[in-house]
Amino acid sequence: MNSEPSALAAVSAPRSALLLGFAGVVPFIGLTVAITMRGDWLLAERAFAYYSALILSFLGGIRWGVVGTQLERRGRDLLLSVLPSLAAWIALLGGDFYTRLAVLMLGHLLTAVTDGLIPPRGQFLWLRTLRLQLSGLVLVTHAILLTVLL
Repeated sequence: MNSEPSALAAVSAPRSALLLGFAGVVPFIGLTVAITMRGDWLLAERAFAYYSALILSFLGGIRWGVVGTQLERRGRDLLLSVLPSLAAWIALLGGDFYTRLAVLMLGHLLTAVTDGLIPPRGQFLWLRTLRLQLSGLVLVTHAILLTVLL
């Protein structure tokens, strides 16, 4: 773990970050409901997989952005910032919806664990906390779909 200055730890999440963050989970929830209600619905399945891949890529970009503001750019953090995009790309390369979901879920899980255990230096504590809450919700939607598809 890195040590954070108290200024980084004391700041609470901006209201706009909370609203936008939780609004970003709405498509996951809506598409999960649509897929489970209609069964094999190709458009909703594609939309879910593409949105999940997009968000996974975005999460890597958060780390890249935080690292980019530091004078000392650590290679480990830069590497960890590109892995989510690669996982998202691999998930979309092929396979059935179940396989894509499993790869995307693994990507979201590993990104959340990494961001929780090895946060980039200089990241606000509120962002890490919000990220883990949002990732938990995203993982639940993936788990529901994987369970329904079994």
